[in-house]
Amino acid sequence: MRLAFNYIRFFLLIIISTNCSLFIKLDKLQNDDIKLKEFIKKEEACKINHSSQTIYSGTNRRAILVFKKAIRKISKEIELSFIDNSILWSLYQMNIRPDLSTPGSRLQLIITIDNQLQYWDFFKRKENFQSYPFIFGLSHLLKHYQSRHNLQVLASKLDKHLPKYHKISYSLANGLKKYKSIIANSKSLRIHYLKSNQIIKQNESLIKLNYSKIINKYQKFDKNNYKISNHLFTYNTQRNQKLPFTSIMCNQDLNLYDHGIYLTTKTQKEGNVFSIANNDNIFIAVTNLSTQNTAELDNSLLFNSVDRGNTFTLCSVVNSLQKSKLILVSVKGRDPGQYLYNFIKEKIPLSTSIKDLENKAKQSRHLFLPSPPRIVFEADKDLDLKLQKKLRKYNVPIYHSDNMGHMVMISNFGTEETRVFTDTSRNKSEACSK
Repeated sequence: MRLAFNYIRFFLLIIISTNCSLFIKLDKLQNDDIKLKEFIKKEEACKINHSSQTIYSGTNRRAILVFKKAIRKISKEIELSFIDNSILWSLYQMNIRPDLSTPGSRLQLIITIDNQLQYWDFFKRKENFQSYPFIFGLSHLLKHYQSRHNLQVLASKLDKHLPKYHKISYSLANGLKKYKSIIANSKSLRIHYLKSNQIIKQNESLIKLNYSKIINKYQKFDKNNYKISNHLFTYNTQRNQKLPFTSIMCNQDLNLYDHGIYLTTKTQKEGNVFSIANNDNIFIAVTNLSTQNTAELDNSLLFNSVDRGNTFTLCSVVNSLQKSKLILVSVKGRDPGQYLYNFIKEKIPLSTSIKDLENKAKQSRHLFLPSPPRIVFEADKDLDLKLQKKLRKYNVPIYHSDNMGHMVMISNFGTEETRVFTDTSRNKSEACSK
């Protein structure tokens, strides 16, 4: 039976690929990386079964388990609020993804505490090396949400309770490759990232950062070097009859796509997305560091860049009729916002439950690239024949690519439990744990 299904699936793909549009394999153009085997079993989605549970998500499952152990020790010494946990998890990202989460990284996030949703964007006012917007943002959040602790106290607890070494993930091993020349020309980076003149691989060890030292350095910088944005655009759902009773707020203006204006970049963008969620509160953030004008940071294992960093897309989707709430974050590709735009218009209106929505998130994704006009499409994912028929109507070349985009979704439908969807099928290291 399964063999018959595979023949049918293959036959349908042949019909589609020989129709008026042409699928062209772009794997070499999209990603030349060597596939690294991820041996730890991961869940694609985690759910909260009772009020005391907390879900952590990120790009290194082992690091989540290490962090949870450290949190148990820290909580015996000081009382930790939800925002304290979120800031500690954020600080640890500098060890988990030092290629994307560094003191100089841009920090974007959505946080919901006591049913109050707020968007935050922390970035450099001017392009320079002497500013730490990531650290500034974390310090600002502690003050805004009235934590009992400052950043120095929390950093010292990580210094005390995290292990001296940790294993690097599939995503970091691949991410380091884009910095190969920078690593080769830096004595401090070579010490941490080169072994026998090769970039270190998955499951090799990286030393723990001195978090207190980083905070002390930040204290010396001018606090006027930073900008904060809280602005969210409202998407006009009146143009889409399939989205009644729905409120959509995003940090990028999705209305532009309705008018054929695309926010594509010349190169692929990638961010590090991580989150903490329980039944009452949500913290989901993305950090990124430009690969342009990049250098080592203070003779450490960290990278730094003079640039402000890229903008990624974060959205809140609330349906008053279904009593559903979604937070969506798109952090990879040439136009991350377009992935969310397509998902919101084509998938959300047809979904009746969280699991149904998660299944639709696994279906084929596509991206329209305007110059020259063409469509990039995941032809090897779950078949969506209606979508493929629609794409052929554009009468432009259709190219095939594997594993397009990276979307993380935190969802709640009415009385159903809160769930975190991590897009693991496209991003091997992404994981969640409770």
